[in-house]
Amino acid sequence: SLAGYIVERVSGLPFDTYIAEKILKPLGMTRSTFSQPLNAEMKAMMSNGYQEGSGKPKPFEIVQAAPAGSLSATAADMSRFMIAHLQDGRFDNTEILKPETARLMHSRQAALSPDMNAMALGFYEESRNGHRIIGHGGDTQYFHSDLHLILDAGVGFFVSYNSAGKGQISPRGALWTHFIDRYFPFTPPEPAALPDAKADAQSVAGYYLSSRRSESTFLRAANPFGQTHVMPQPDGTLKISSFRDYNGQLKTWREIAPMVYRATSGQDRIAFQKDPDGNLRMLVNFPAVIFQRVSLINNQPFNTTLLGFSVGVMGLTLLLIPLAGAIRRHFHARLELNHRQRRQRRILRLVCAIDVAFIVLFLVVVVSPDPLALLSGKLDVWIRMIQVLGAAGAVGSLAAISAATRLMRESDLWFWGRVFDFAAMLGAIGFAWFVVYWNLVNFSMNY
Repeated sequence: SLAGYIVERVSGLPFDTYIAEKILKPLGMTRSTFSQPLNAEMKAMMSNGYQEGSGKPKPFEIVQAAPAGSLSATAADMSRFMIAHLQDGRFDNTEILKPETARLMHSRQAALSPDMNAMALGFYEESRNGHRIIGHGGDTQYFHSDLHLILDAGVGFFVSYNSAGKGQISPRGALWTHFIDRYFPFTPPEPAALPDAKADAQSVAGYYLSSRRSESTFLRAANPFGQTHVMPQPDGTLKISSFRDYNGQLKTWREIAPMVYRATSGQDRIAFQKDPDGNLRMLVNFPAVIFQRVSLINNQPFNTTLLGFSVGVMGLTLLLIPLAGAIRRHFHARLELNHRQRRQRRILRLVCAIDVAFIVLFLVVVVSPDPLALLSGKLDVWIRMIQVLGAAGAVGSLAAISAATRLMRESDLWFWGRVFDFAAMLGAIGFAWFVVYWNLVNFSMNY
């Protein structure tokens, strides 16, 4: 998206127009466009997208992050684009790039380890089977595409499909792996056993967070719940929660060099290294992402437990109000509270109600059926209103502390009632910490 904006500023033309004139038309890509929605001619040729192949067809996707992800094209057109890159910018008698520019685009630009793939310009490395390969993949909500260039063999591979199915594996990844293994067979050498394998595996254990994340906006709150767990095994191998084989089982990773691991079922690699601040990070085959080990306060188990306890105890506080009332009516009992005690209980319950309402409403609005709707700005008003509620709940935790503290001093109250008031106060405190620490009440709509 940023690159597209730069093209517009430098060329003085709309991105769609510039690409059509400088790339699509010269290459004869007559059935490709970045324009949204499609014109009548292309609309008639466009495939529908599907959440699952057995489901109902979905309407044409308007990609809010355009031009990222907004190209509609055919495989035949993409073959022309691939041939141009495989021939250093030339297709037939048309040159869209100078040879030195194409070679610069294809070269390693940003690498954190010589053992791992690097970023190129617009492409990333994915070398395997003894060949240097560059490519790029991408997804919209319904369409999933991948492009690979085996530069030294002059081979291009492109696939795009209109449903991810249940998403248990990546079909494009499996197809590409089987393709290259069939036509470019390769057997990696067996590594020698490393004496420090068990110690190394223990040293990298923990939870890791992807560098593709939000930090300064409310979307930071998703960070504790999508982490990767690195788990050392008794034999010195690793299992990693985010990486599964095509049979759905976790891959096993064996150390082949100090802090460099290879999947026992293939050629995929990972490597661990420390950043300039001394923090451990994990490098993977996909060089646009690194995984950074997180501290206890940032890891998934701590935050899941904290939020689960906080929401759970506050939810129970609210659910027990009608239940306790029904039990008292059944046994013809009265709740013996004085005016001061009733007021403190109401304050505590009100704070719990605000906090629970915030969590429920936030999830309803943000966890949208269309993830790209967050990029459109149409949800901004709702998000701001809900954040006001969250801020009120966070500030209200001070009132909850005051109310619960006073109730715990009331010796004539039922002991277990005071214990539950204390638990509700802890829930309010946990909620306040979570929404403030993870930026849920950050009112910026720049995300």
